[in-house]
Amino acid sequence: MGEEKSDLMAKIEDGEGASTALKQLQQQNVRKKSWFFFEKNQKQPHFYLSIRVQELMTAQAAQSEAEHKKAASKLQTETDQLHSQLSEARAQLQRETERASKAEQAAAEKGSRLEAAEKAREKLQAELKTKVREFCRFETSF
Repeated sequence: MGEEKSDLMAKIEDGEGASTALKQLQQQNVRKKSWFFFEKNQKQPHFYLSIRVQELMTAQAAQSEAEHKKAASKLQTETDQLHSQLSEARAQLQRETERASKAEQAAAEKGSRLEAAEKAREKLQAELKTKVREFCRFETSF
């Protein structure tokens, strides 16, 4: 056990596994307390049971923390994916909006050209009527 403790201390000093080392020390501490109370109160097993309950609660808390971290990581990944999808959807919407705007501009331009062509046609039609009348007058004069 002394060797184990020395190894743990060396790891802590090297900056490796500080969290693991701390958890191991906490577990050792709980076991030592458990053994101490068990030997001291061998005739009273409820002390041992209360220490065992404490050990189990510590283990359960560590497991719950790990599960919580895993769930939080999964949620973060899903959130990141949704943000990515949202960004892509916004970019697509922007492209489609620009495309629609260009189509509207083209339609407005074609409408203007059509209106100008219609006016030119009306003007030519009026000139043709005038020429036809003049021609008819000219013919009737002969």
